[in-house]
Amino acid sequence: MHVIKGYNTQEYRKVILTQPLLSEGFQQWMGNGFYFWQDLEFAEWWGETQKCFKKNSSQQYVIYQSDLICEEENFIDAVFNEIDYYNFVAKIEKFAAQ
Repeated sequence: MHVIKGYNTQEYRKVILTQPLLSEGFQQWMGNGFYFWQDLEFAEWWGETQKCFKKNSSQQYVIYQSDLICEEENFIDAVFNEIDYYNFVAKIEKFAAQ
């Protein structure tokens, strides 16, 4: 079983969502589903690049945080190797800070 912190980015609505919205359509890279980021910076990038568009008149987005509990057979980690990913991010952040 996996338990991870996930971030779901949505366009701003006056009503706070109590559950994620199903992402549907041809633009969903793995098909219809619920998409979460494990990295807050990516969730923010998604909001800026994908949720602030012409039909979103407020040009705002909201990031929801959730603890996701997944059975092994229902879990796809698109990073593939989480330890290597976080080591990579740490090195990039160290380099950027110099």
